[in-house]
Amino acid sequence: MSEVEIDVLGTRDRKQPKSGDFFVLGYMGSRYVGRVVMTGVRVIPPHLRDTMDAVEFAPVLLIYVYDSLVSETGVMDQVDSVTPPSLAIPPEFVNRTGWTGGYFKTFHHRALVQSELLGRHVFRTGFGEYVDETGNLVGPPSPNEQVGMYAVGNFRTVVEELRLRSPE
Repeated sequence: MSEVEIDVLGTRDRKQPKSGDFFVLGYMGSRYVGRVVMTGVRVIPPHLRDTMDAVEFAPVLLIYVYDSLVSETGVMDQVDSVTPPSLAIPPEFVNRTGWTGGYFKTFHHRALVQSELLGRHVFRTGFGEYVDETGNLVGPPSPNEQVGMYAVGNFRTVVEELRLRSPE
């Protein structure tokens, strides 16, 4: 992966992110709003499910990153206007290094409601299978569904996804 340009937004946050947390991340001077959708997810490849204990896989977070850019002072204005169809990148599984490194900064919490979630989450495994957020096999995505990778990333993979999807 090439070197990515991500902004450090403040102090390192040791608090455990919670489902419903809003956070901001900076990339190339722009600010994106994200949301923690699920916590404690264990990304276990389907072909290993019967052979390995889930405890061997560290719990991670499922996040959304919205496509609306915000100013430093306008972050709170975005809380009521974010909707799942406006994702900048597909849903992504990440560890906590975005927060512990000061790259993601939580700024608000609100309990998630069903209307704020995608109709379903679809991820592609390394074997070309499609699974949901719990690793259960699902049918192929429809043309309008965003498909994430069934793998654990971090702040760098989020920014790399933003870079790949942004116009040059």
